[in-house]
Amino acid sequence: MLESPRMGMAGPTRKVRVMIVDDERITRLYIRDLIEVDEDLDVICEADSGDSAIEKLAQLEEMPDVVLLDLGYNTDGKSGLDAGPRIRELLPDVSICVLSQHDEYYDECRSWADGYLIKDQAPENLVKVVREMVLEDKGFVSKEALDAVSRTGRILSNSRLDKLSAIERRVMILTAKGMSSAAVAKTMDRSVYTINTHL
Repeated sequence: MLESPRMGMAGPTRKVRVMIVDDERITRLYIRDLIEVDEDLDVICEADSGDSAIEKLAQLEEMPDVVLLDLGYNTDGKSGLDAGPRIRELLPDVSICVLSQHDEYYDECRSWADGYLIKDQAPENLVKVVREMVLEDKGFVSKEALDAVSRTGRILSNSRLDKLSAIERRVMILTAKGMSSAAVAKTMDRSVYTINTHL
């Protein structure tokens, strides 16, 4: 079982270890650069395919806390949809975040993934989601929250969404569409202060 990098008063007890799985080298370098800007995160391993990822995981002395897994077809001719369940079986406690160009594979990933990010979302959201998945123990991002993630960099678990009131849910959806607090307030006939309390 992985020892979690728990968040303490002065930050996490250790760096969050990240593995990147993507067939394009330039993409891996780009993601590494994004991740390592955050001093609490550390890329410990890269792989260009699912098979390569499995092989490297079997050799690592320290396991990753997070695996960033591209769903595109890798150099072994298989997609992340093939590798994901195998990584989950090998590392039951790891957080797996899917990286995809589209949201169409969301349902296929729910049984083994912990997060789902669209690649063209704001780059800084990747770091925010990695931090929240591990350090704040948030759950799988839902379809309803996909747009909210791209707008706000937040990741919402299904359980948290279920606890939202009708007003809070409406505010979140309107904000995800790019509306300002003032526009949401006008649409919902509420004050800007009230809307901001729900963000």
